[in-house]
Amino acid sequence: MQPDEITKASGIWVQRPMEGALNLDVVYSEVMRSLESVKVASDETNVLTVGSHNAAYGNRAKAELLMPVYREFVTRHHLLAWQEVDPEFVESLAAAGEHYSWYCTVPNSRGQAVGFTLHKRLEVMKETTYTELQNINKVSDLRAALRLDLKDRTTGLEMIAVVVHYKSGYGGARATSQVRRQQSKIQARVMRIQNEFAICLGDYNHHLDLAKDADGLVNDGFSLFPPHNRASTHSSGDRIDGMFVKNVPANVKIASYQVRNFWRNSKIGCGLSDHGLLSWKIIVR
Repeated sequence: MQPDEITKASGIWVQRPMEGALNLDVVYSEVMRSLESVKVASDETNVLTVGSHNAAYGNRAKAELLMPVYREFVTRHHLLAWQEVDPEFVESLAAAGEHYSWYCTVPNSRGQAVGFTLHKRLEVMKETTYTELQNINKVSDLRAALRLDLKDRTTGLEMIAVVVHYKSGYGGARATSQVRRQQSKIQARVMRIQNEFAICLGDYNHHLDLAKDADGLVNDGFSLFPPHNRASTHSSGDRIDGMFVKNVPANVKIASYQVRNFWRNSKIGCGLSDHGLLSWKIIVR
């Protein structure tokens, strides 16, 4: 069975069956064309490539079907945050990259979790799951956040990486916005980020450049990066995926933000995902 496609109608997220089956050759060709300039991740440079992607019901079957594509996603990033995945999906992807490990939360009743694939040069000092983001206003099936405290073996850079998947817009903009605002406030409180360099990646499910649902993070000192980019990250045309940063060290530069919306290709549509693949470079000087 093919994964569902998430679409937006009248401000509400709804589900409908995906139309047709994906042609692996078409998808792979488009992905390789788009990623041609991105080097395979290694431990020999002062650059870390980080990214985020909502896989749209990523399970083992989807991983096996599209493994050549996902192998390129994984191996061109030192750290890739995943949303709407299950542990078998993330495990399969990490196994496809020779130097990669994986972490994933417990899925909700719809098989949706968040996770990371990461290159061996990133040493995991600590892993934390924030289930506090799941129990808000009696809303069921909210997703936990996952935090990894990391040290780059090549440059010595220490950072905290968090992946989130906030409440969707299903249920109406006003009601769901209140849940997302609570999630961002709770997230800031439980993370307790003081002076540490932290990045928070994921699917925030609201207009990042317009709405205030993530003000809990902003009020805690996080900033959206880049702040004023209006490029859509979702087939709805909205910028709902992104990265917030806090305490960027003086010797670190974040650059080269890219959004790759493979769903724009009419031969692919939303079959791969209705979300783009987002990437940034963290340069340690």
